[in-house]
Amino acid sequence: MPQPHGAAARSHRRSRAEGAPWRRLLYLCFFASGAAGLALEIVWSKYLSYLLGNSIYGVSTVVAAFLGGLGLGAVVGGKLSSRTAAPLRLYARLELIVGTLGLLSPLAYQAAGPLFASLYGAMGGSGAPFLLVRFAILFAALLIPTIAMGATLPLVVSAFVRHHGEFGSSVSRLYGINTAGAVAGVIAAGFVLIPAIGLWKTAAAAALIDFAVAAAILGSYPREMGARAKAAPGDAPGGAATAVPLPSPAHRLSRLIVPLFAVSGFAAILYEVAWTRILSVPFGGMVYSFSAILAVYLLGIALGAGIAARLLRALRSPAALFGLFQLLLAGSIVLGSRVFDSLPHIQTTLIAQSRGSAFRLFAGEAGVTALIVLLPTLLLGALFPLAAAIHKSGRSGRHGAGSAVGTIYASNTLGSIAGSLLTGFVLIPTIGSLRAILAAAAANAAIGCLALLLGEGTARRRSAAAAVATAAAVAVALFATPAWQAERMSLGFVRLLRSYEFGGEGLTHRMIEKVGTSTELERLLFYREGRVATVTVLETGGRRALLINGKTDATTGTGEDMAQQVMVGQMPLLLVPDAKDVCIVGYGSGVTTHAVLTHPVKSALTIELEGAVIEAAPFFSEAASRPLSDPRSRLVVEDAGTYLRSTKGTFDVIISEPSNPWIAGVGNLFTKEFYAEARRRLRQGGIFCQWIQTYSVSPATLSTVFRTVVTAFPHGQLFYVESSGDLIILASPDREVTLDQARMREVLSEPAIGEDFARIGIHSLEDVLGAYRGRLDRVAREAGPGPVNTDDNSWLEHQAPLDLIAPQEENPLLLRSAQVEADLGQSIR
Repeated sequence: MPQPHGAAARSHRRSRAEGAPWRRLLYLCFFASGAAGLALEIVWSKYLSYLLGNSIYGVSTVVAAFLGGLGLGAVVGGKLSSRTAAPLRLYARLELIVGTLGLLSPLAYQAAGPLFASLYGAMGGSGAPFLLVRFAILFAALLIPTIAMGATLPLVVSAFVRHHGEFGSSVSRLYGINTAGAVAGVIAAGFVLIPAIGLWKTAAAAALIDFAVAAAILGSYPREMGARAKAAPGDAPGGAATAVPLPSPAHRLSRLIVPLFAVSGFAAILYEVAWTRILSVPFGGMVYSFSAILAVYLLGIALGAGIAARLLRALRSPAALFGLFQLLLAGSIVLGSRVFDSLPHIQTTLIAQSRGSAFRLFAGEAGVTALIVLLPTLLLGALFPLAAAIHKSGRSGRHGAGSAVGTIYASNTLGSIAGSLLTGFVLIPTIGSLRAILAAAAANAAIGCLALLLGEGTARRRSAAAAVATAAAVAVALFATPAWQAERMSLGFVRLLRSYEFGGEGLTHRMIEKVGTSTELERLLFYREGRVATVTVLETGGRRALLINGKTDATTGTGEDMAQQVMVGQMPLLLVPDAKDVCIVGYGSGVTTHAVLTHPVKSALTIELEGAVIEAAPFFSEAASRPLSDPRSRLVVEDAGTYLRSTKGTFDVIISEPSNPWIAGVGNLFTKEFYAEARRRLRQGGIFCQWIQTYSVSPATLSTVFRTVVTAFPHGQLFYVESSGDLIILASPDREVTLDQARMREVLSEPAIGEDFARIGIHSLEDVLGAYRGRLDRVAREAGPGPVNTDDNSWLEHQAPLDLIAPQEENPLLLRSAQVEADLGQSIR
C-alpha cells in the first residue's frame, strides 16, 4: 500500500506510537481468546463423544454443528461490525457469553443425556430421522457459543482497521495471532489441563480466560478512540467511501473468490481428516498423538497468516499470490504424500530412540507430522487473508472490513462442513485417504490456475503461462505418486514399544532393519478404510490377524488372542448357564460371539463400531463359524456407550471386549458412568464381564480399573489368560459371584462348549480354575485409595498411553498367591 510522506508520515508514526499499547493489549487478548476457545471446543467435543459416541455419525454431527455455528457467527459478526461504533465492546460481550456458557457446559451435558437416550429409543436408533433430529438439537445447543466465537474475528478486524488503517496485513496478523492462541489451547488442554484437572475444571479455566479478556477490553479500550479513529474506506458505520474501480478480470475474481474459497475450505478439512486417519495408524491412535497432529496443523496456519501479513504490505494486488499459493499448496500436498509409505520405518525409529520417554516419542511424532503437514498448512494459513483482501477489493464502500472477513470466513466454513461430511462418509470409504488427498490437491491446482488466469495485464499472461506449466507438473506428480503398501501401513508399530520390556534394544533394531528392507512382510487378505477405522487382515504362516488402525485385535491359532477371545465368551455363561439374552461389545473376529452361541441362549446382540470389521469377518469363518448367520444373533453397528445409554432392553450377561484403553475414545467404555449404564441394563442375578489387558499396564492403572468397576459391580471374580496376558473380570451388582462346581462341570460336558474350550487347551474344570486370580472386592480393597476413571477426568485414556510407552514391572496381582487360593476356597460351592 502507498506509504505516507512528510507531515502525514510524522502524524502516522505518532498515531501508531500512541496506539501501540492498545494494539499489544488487543493482540494479547485475541491470542488468549483463541486459546480459551480451542480449549472449550476440545472439552465440548469430549462431552459430546459421550452423548453421541465415537461413530462416524456422532463425530460428523459434532464437526458440522461446530463449523455451522462458526460460519453463521462470521456472517453475523461481519454485519454487526459495519453497524456498530464500538466493535471491540461487542467483542468483549461475546467473550462474556462464551465464558458463561463454558462454565455451564457440564450442566448442559448432564441434562442432554436423558434427552438423547429417550429420542434414540423413541425413533428406533440411528436411522436417518434420528440423525437429523439429533443434529438439529445439537446445532441449536451449540448455536449461541459458536456464533459468538465465529463473530469475534470480523469484529476485531473491523476495530483494528479503523484505528490502524491496513486491511490485508491486519487480517493476516489477527488471524495468525488467534490461531497461535488456538495452538496454545490445544497443547494446554490436550497435554496438561484435561489429564491433570479434568473436563469441568478445564472448561472453567477457559471461561476465566474469556472473562479476563472481556474485562481487559472493557476496562482498557480508550473511549476517545472512537473520536479519533481513522476509519478505513467503507469500514466505519454508514461509511460512504467508494471502492477503486478494478480491471475487469480482477473484478471477476473478487466475485468468484467466495465460491472458490469454499472449495478451498472443502480441501483443507479433507486434508486434516485424511492426515489424521493416516497418521493414527503408525502413531497408535493415542489421545496425545491426535493433540500433536492438531497442534502442528494449527501452527502451520498461524505461521502462514503471519507471512501473509508481511506480503500484503508490499502487494498491490493479492490475486497473483493467491493463485501461486494454491498451486504451491497442491505441489506440497503431493510432495508430502510421498512420505506416507515411509511412515512405518520412521515411527519404528522414533520408538527405538524414545527409550521409554513419552516426551521424546510425542515430540518425534510432532516432527514427523510437521514433515508432512507444516508446509501445506502454512500455505493454507496464508490463503485466508489473501482471499479476504481480494473480496474486500471488489466491494463498495458500504461493505466494510468486518463484513468482507465474515463473508470469506463463512464461505470457507461452508466448504469445510461439506468436506467433513463427505470425507468421512463417502470419500475415504470409497476411494481411500491417499486418492482423496490427491483429488483435493488437483482441486487446489485448478483454483490456482483460474486465479492466475484472472490476473491483470501482462502479468496475467505471464502468470497464465506459469499456471499451465505448474499445473502440468502437479498433474504429472499426481499420477506418479505411488500407492502405499497396505501391509506396511497396517502394521501396529506401537506394539514395538514392548520390545524394551521383553526383548531389549536388539529386538527393536532388528525390526527397524526388517521394516526398512522387506517388501512382503505378510500376505494381505483384506484392506478397507472404513468410516471410523482402517481394517486389515494379514496372514503369516497360516495364522491370520485382524488389525484395526494398525493394532492387532484378533488372531487365529491355538493360543494368545484366541484363548482370550474364547474365555471372554465362555466364562460368564459358565456362571449363568440359564442366560437367555447376551450383549457383546466388540465383534473382532467373531470368536467371542461364536463362543456365546455354543450355549442355549435366546439372543446374542453384538455391538460393533466399525462396519468394515464385519466385512472382514468371512476371513475368520473357520475360527468363528459365521456367528452372524445364526438366527439368534443380531448386529448393531453403533458406539456401545450410545447404545447402552439409549436402549430399553435388558440382558442376563453383558460382555465388554473393546480394544485397548490407550486408544483414544476406547477409555469411554471403562468409565464409572459407562459401568452405571451397563448395570441398569443388567437383569437381576446377571453377570457383567470386562476384558482388560495386563501387558504394558502399570499396577496403579490396573488398580484404577478395579476401583472403577466396583462402583457399579461390587461383587466379582478375576481370571487371567496367561498366554495372552489378559484379565477377565466377572462381576455382579447384586449378588456374590460363586463358582458352582457341579453346574460348571455340567456346562463343560456339553459337546459344543467342550470343543470350544478344548481348542485353547482347556479340557476340565480344573483347567478353568487354574486361571483364577482372586475376588474382585478384595483386590479393589487392597488397591487402596486412588482415582476412579470418570467421564470428567478420562483418567485411563490419558494414563494408559504413558504406561504403554514406559516399560512396566510385572503386576503382583497376576501371581497365584496364597491369598488367591484362599479366595478360591471361599468362592467355590
